[in-house]
Amino acid sequence: MNYHIMIDDKFIDGFINDSENVSIKNINRYFIRGLKKNALYVNHPKAEWVGDVGSDDFRNILNRITDKDKIFVHWYDLCIGKLMLTIDKNIPLYVVYWGGEFYEDPFPYHIDWICDAITRQYVKKAYIFPGQWPKHPIKILKHLWWLLNYKNINKKEFELKRLTVRRINYLLLDPNLFSADFDKIKSIYELNELHGLPFVYNQNFDLANELRTVKIKDDKINVQIGNSANESNNHADCIKALEKFNNKNIKIILPLSYGALNYAEFVKKYCLKTFLNKCEFIEKFMSRIEYVEKLKEVDVAVMFHNRSQAFGNCITLLTLGKKLYIKSDNPFSQLFQKVGIVVFDAKTIKDITFEEFSRPLTDRQIQSNIEKISNLFSEKRRLEDLSNLLN
Repeated sequence: MNYHIMIDDKFIDGFINDSENVSIKNINRYFIRGLKKNALYVNHPKAEWVGDVGSDDFRNILNRITDKDKIFVHWYDLCIGKLMLTIDKNIPLYVVYWGGEFYEDPFPYHIDWICDAITRQYVKKAYIFPGQWPKHPIKILKHLWWLLNYKNINKKEFELKRLTVRRINYLLLDPNLFSADFDKIKSIYELNELHGLPFVYNQNFDLANELRTVKIKDDKINVQIGNSANESNNHADCIKALEKFNNKNIKIILPLSYGALNYAEFVKKYCLKTFLNKCEFIEKFMSRIEYVEKLKEVDVAVMFHNRSQAFGNCITLLTLGKKLYIKSDNPFSQLFQKVGIVVFDAKTIKDITFEEFSRPLTDRQIQSNIEKISNLFSEKRRLEDLSNLLN
């Protein structure tokens, strides 16, 4: 039996459909952390909502799993990692790679390399330093204690995280394609080896390829920044880099439909201050088709992450023929360069003209990108890899 431990996320319903389609028999159970009444994304009839994974009921489920079964974790945070340390070490543990669970858990431990200068300043105010000191003496002492000890607290959490990462038998990510991510994870967690197997969620390639049309020419350049209301997008630092174009015929599109609400408000204020009425914020969750249709409006996308993130957005945008800027030291940039997909270095934006920045891809570049993505991330390839894992 395959036991999937999952979170309420936009990828999950599609994964369950894929899993059921390729499984030879009824060999999967899908446990969703949390309560169904609070669901935002998962609506699949085979999903089993388990509430708190630390409960006795869920512990009883884990106790029935044997070394003849497999556990698949979809979002391997510290909470689940600690739980996996308590089960039989002979039970094979497969962890689907998302990114944030390795690079932002615990978040304050990683902010110096995850976040650029402006975003880092926001994060420290939001997560570390109190925005307003309390008046009660006891609460003041608690704040002081936290400021004096938060680095040691996060270091201890990171050491525990390292133990949980070593429990992983297989990281579900192609080690040949995504070698830069494997190198990064091994470096951060001081691992001698890390085994991987090819797998990706549905990254919308087939849908985007089906819906792709030639964009009607317009003098206005639509620029997408980031993919979510997550601090690792470095929105403010990206907006600062684009500020020199604020007198151009431009629209800034920011997907902020999931993530941290307070951070989303910070991003909106920062963008409005720089680009005034040239901003559009996507704040409501869209279906796959709606979102791909929305991305068809984009001319240029800028991903200012320092870590792997927004892979689905990148694949969709490239399939739609869009120009993509991504930092050269982002592991995804190294993947794209390795397979010959045309992307541009986001670090160069400060040094180029608007004409250079907004110049579209050639038809040959677009077609070449689509062919390479099809070979790697099409539905056929995705389902073959998934069948090998589950059966």
